[in-house]
Amino acid sequence: MGGPRMRIWPLRATQRRRAISLVELLVVASLLAIVSVIVVPMSLNASDLAAEDAAGRIQADLSYAQSRAILLRSSQCFVCDTAQGFYYLATAQAPATPISDPVSHKPYRVFLRQACENQTLSTTPHVEAFPEVTLSSASFNSGATLTFNSLGVPLVGSTPLAAGRIEIEAGTRQLSIVVDATTGLASVQESTGG
Repeated sequence: MGGPRMRIWPLRATQRRRAISLVELLVVASLLAIVSVIVVPMSLNASDLAAEDAAGRIQADLSYAQSRAILLRSSQCFVCDTAQGFYYLATAQAPATPISDPVSHKPYRVFLRQACENQTLSTTPHVEAFPEVTLSSASFNSGATLTFNSLGVPLVGSTPLAAGRIEIEAGTRQLSIVVDATTGLASVQESTGG
């Protein structure tokens, strides 16, 4: 057996691997984006959206009161009336009288469910209403009024804020708007029920 040796190679697959092109990847990403834009809002019900809208409005109004205090160099108040279901912004010199909204020129009052359902309040001027959302509680050092001084420091009367929280709910959704005692900045959190 002195002839040349034959070598046997393993068989290779006849199909080549095909790479995904950039165009195909972009098409798939676009389709997923379109589907998520359609499907995600369907998973949220109207109560969830109303609660989030109201929490965002409260957060923005707390920030507005603090900014206004710094800009005007005068103390501004954020006053909650949980029994009646509304809150308003006022100056510290006239805490019982809402300031005027700079856009609509209406009293800076925001109604929630209780105020919307109250026959007496239904004709009271206000800047916005959230008829699906209940104002469950508001506590600033166990009081209902938060004041920002001319430096934007959160106070309750003349005492520094120790704890500030507003609770709202709509349907099964419960949210807390928590005011930081040091900075006065508000954040929205899922309520823990406690």
